[in-house]
Amino acid sequence: MRNGIERGESILRTAQNAAVFNPVVLQMIAVGEETGSIDELMQEVAEMYEREVDYEIQDARRTHRTIDHHRHGRHRPGAGARRVPADVDLARVAIK
Repeated sequence: MRNGIERGESILRTAQNAAVFNPVVLQMIAVGEETGSIDELMQEVAEMYEREVDYEIQDARRTHRTIDHHRHGRHRPGAGARRVPADVDLARVAIK
């Protein structure tokens, strides 16, 4: 993007050519250029991406914890459910 801007292209055109921004961000850049508030809108874009990254990190941590708990046998079955030891014959227990 730097090269495009140094050549005098608009930030919007350079951002479009970079093909890394979603349509919402491109719209925010367009509005920022038109209104002269590009600094404020780019700050909003940065905060939006920061929230997305924070959410993805939290989601990855939740997924990792769930996988880890299952892998190490720490998964807690649903309400009222109990783990049955592997050596228990469920058919025989149910008859009693």
